[in-house]
Amino acid sequence: MNPVNWLKTCQELGQALLDAAHGGQQPKVLRTTWITLVKIVAYGLLVLGVVTPLQFVSGAEIFSVHNGNPNWSPVENKILFSSNRSGQSDIYVLDVSTGRQTRLTHTDADEIHASWSPDGKTIAFDSGRSGNMEIYLMNPDGSGARQLTFTPDATELVPVWSPDGKKLGFNRHLEGGFDIFIMDADGGNQVNLSNSPGTDIIRGWSPDGSHIPFNSDRTGNNEIYVMAADGSGLQQLTDNDADDRIALWSPTENAIFFSSSMDTAKGGRGLFAIDVDSKNLRKIFDSEHQDFYPVWSSDQTTLAIVIREGTSSDIFEISKQGKVIRNLTGR
Repeated sequence: MNPVNWLKTCQELGQALLDAAHGGQQPKVLRTTWITLVKIVAYGLLVLGVVTPLQFVSGAEIFSVHNGNPNWSPVENKILFSSNRSGQSDIYVLDVSTGRQTRLTHTDADEIHASWSPDGKTIAFDSGRSGNMEIYLMNPDGSGARQLTFTPDATELVPVWSPDGKKLGFNRHLEGGFDIFIMDADGGNQVNLSNSPGTDIIRGWSPDGSHIPFNSDRTGNNEIYVMAADGSGLQQLTDNDADDRIALWSPTENAIFFSSSMDTAKGGRGLFAIDVDSKNLRKIFDSEHQDFYPVWSSDQTTLAIVIREGTSSDIFEISKQGKVIRNLTGR
């Protein structure tokens, strides 16, 4: 294999392993460690004469930009997303109508996931600015950041608002895997809903706030589950050998959309939907790319999804049938 291609393969494998836990964006310490290891190997090959200086320089494209983790405003045509274009992961806002992208966070730490409140007046996000990943709130222009969780021995990620704006769901890692917690919007009354030995990941709520869809590897494989908002009534919806994750409740039907590697003739990941009551499954589309993180547009007519091509990713708008409309973040 060409040495440069070999280095790219190493980077892709490493990022795939990290993405399995972090959904397309990795905390800075993991990303930096992996990139450093690949750079050391690359430099060693250069010294040994296995790669030429030109190949060494051209291999730099493996350290690429990732735009991911979109969250569409429920009241405006704007999308929150994260990008590592500044060197670490920061939160940006995209005005879909004009294409303007504005950076909201300006710390040396990673900020990876952000979520609009139902009225569009507040943003919840995770950040490592205190030394570990905690949950914060800020204003829509990035000002007024205030910390909600204070657990220095834990990692907390992916805050998502309940439809009434009174609670936040999030993922907390202490020992073993992640558990799903909810808390009041001011940070009070934190409750563990899932208490699983595996990793449970929340990405949203049902439209009426009564249920929470999530993915979990508690059986040894990532499957889609749903539970009541108080943690009761657990149901497993998928049961297959594929990797099912990033569960998103449809705003117009009693179905959950999710990303999966199952039955994808093109070799990548596809978008699927499963009826909560009947468990009837349908494929929306499949892809030759690694597609993650579907979110509904503010008018609920289209979706945004992260599509990874090689070692980079962008956010695309797609139709409900899976047709790509446009690249929204456009490297």
